[in-house]
Amino acid sequence: MSNVAGEIYFIAEEPSLTAPQVRVKIGLVRENKKNRDSNDRLMDHQTGNPRSLVLVDAIKTARVSHVENSLHQRYASRRGIGEWFQLSKAELDSAIVECNVLAKQQSVHLPIIQQAEALKHATRSDAIVTATEESIQWHRSLLVAKESESVFVKLKNKYRKRIEETHDAGSDVSRYATFNRSRLRIDSWLLKNHKDAYEDSKRPSRSESFVPKETDCAPALEPDQIELAEEFSAKIAESNIQTGFDEVHRLYLATRRPSAIWREEKNLATAHLKVLCGFNRGIEELCEWKTVVSRKFSAEIAEDKYPHLVQAHATIEVFGAPSTRLRDGEETGD
Repeated sequence: MSNVAGEIYFIAEEPSLTAPQVRVKIGLVRENKKNRDSNDRLMDHQTGNPRSLVLVDAIKTARVSHVENSLHQRYASRRGIGEWFQLSKAELDSAIVECNVLAKQQSVHLPIIQQAEALKHATRSDAIVTATEESIQWHRSLLVAKESESVFVKLKNKYRKRIEETHDAGSDVSRYATFNRSRLRIDSWLLKNHKDAYEDSKRPSRSESFVPKETDCAPALEPDQIELAEEFSAKIAESNIQTGFDEVHRLYLATRRPSAIWREEKNLATAHLKVLCGFNRGIEELCEWKTVVSRKFSAEIAEDKYPHLVQAHATIEVFGAPSTRLRDGEETGD
C-alpha cells in the first residue's frame, strides 16, 4: 500500500475550455520527487504540444497514487491516449470536487493505516472481543474487495499462461512478455541439492499473522469493470499467434487500474479491522491474530556450518525455473 503524499493536477488545453469537450491530463507529482511540482509538469507537457496548456487545479493529498487511480477508474470511459481525458466542463468540475473529497478521505485513512502498521509488533491480550457494526462492515468490505480483485488476478494469470504456451510452442511473443531464469538463491539451491544442510541451517522463528475469517462473498464490480473483465476473458480465449495479442494485451493493461483499486480497498479495510481489533487477540467471528512458530532458513547459519557449500554456490551458475513477466504499458505518476 503506497502512502506517499503528493499533488493531483488537472492540466487542460486552454482554447478548449469553452468548448463542449475539454482535453484534460489528470496526473500526479509525488512528494518525494525533489524540486518537482504541478507547475513543472505543466511546462513538461507544454513542450511539443501545439496548443496552449493551463493548470486548472492542483490538490495536495496523502496516498496520492490511490487518489489518481480512483479518478482514472472513475473517468475510464472518457479516456483518450495515456492519462488524457475528454471531459465536459461539468465533468471537469465534478472531477476536481471528487478529487477534493478523496483527498479528505485520505487524511482520515492514513492515520488508521499507520496505526495498523504499528500493531504488527504489539503485545496483545488473549481477549476475543464482540463484533460491532463498524467491524462487521469493514470485514464485509475486505471480503468484497478481495473477491473483486481476484476476478482480474485470475484473468491476468490466465493470459500469462496463454502467452507461456505460445512461447513454449516456439512462437515469438517478446512484444508482450519477457522470459528469464533468475539465479537460484542459496536457500533454494541447498533445498534442491543438499536438503539435509538446508534443514540444518534453520533457526526457530515466531511471527504474528492477521487472519480474517473467510465467508462466501461475491465480487462487486462496477458495470464498466464487468464489461472489461468479460471482454478480456473472451479475447484471451480467441487470441493466437496468427491474430496476434495486441488487443488482449491492451485489455490486460486496462485491467491493472481496477485491480489496483480493489487491492487498495482490501488493504484499507484490513487496516481498519486491525485497528478495531486493537491490542486484543481477535474479534469474534471476524478476525484473529495468530502466532506462527516455524523454523526459517538462515544464511548466517549455513555459512557457519557449511562454508564449502556456500562457496560452491557462489562459484557456479545455478538457475531456477523460467519466469514470465508481462510487459507493462506506459508508467503513471507524471
